[in-house]
Amino acid sequence: MAGNFLRILIRCLLLALGIIFLGLSGVVLLSGEQIHKNQLELADMNDRVGAVEKFEIKNNRPPTKEELPNVLAGLPVRYFANGYELAATPEDCPITIPGGWPKTPGWVLYFWRGEWYEYYTSWNKHYTLAEDATWWGFCGPMLFCPVAAALFVGLSFLPVLKRRKVRPTQAVQ
Repeated sequence: MAGNFLRILIRCLLLALGIIFLGLSGVVLLSGEQIHKNQLELADMNDRVGAVEKFEIKNNRPPTKEELPNVLAGLPVRYFANGYELAATPEDCPITIPGGWPKTPGWVLYFWRGEWYEYYTSWNKHYTLAEDATWWGFCGPMLFCPVAAALFVGLSFLPVLKRRKVRPTQAVQ
């Protein structure tokens, strides 16, 4: 009797875990649209970085705040025309850059996304959007939720966990 209760309890726990991971799988499925938006924004930012780099090569300096709109004018907009800004010194930059600014000259191209800044740093060619523009970067371990859901639900149907019928004992004569 206690064995049957334990089997039922384990089976219910496995099914509950399967349902939880199935729900989390929905988050992964809904992430596709955001990842696509991030890819478009990354492509836009890449174009703008290229334009600033061309200006820097031609003029031996990055564009000033006044020159930046003209440098970026005419570039394609795939997702949204963000208000890009350029900072050539840490004092001009509202973002705390991990690792800080290098001793060598460099600049940061950034825009306000609505909740946080997205940026590119020239000294290490780092885009903050690069990670969020991939499935692994955006969802990470959550990508394994559908597999975990299938595993837990499948385990709940193991024959070992099925209820066993109690056989009547034969009377001894």
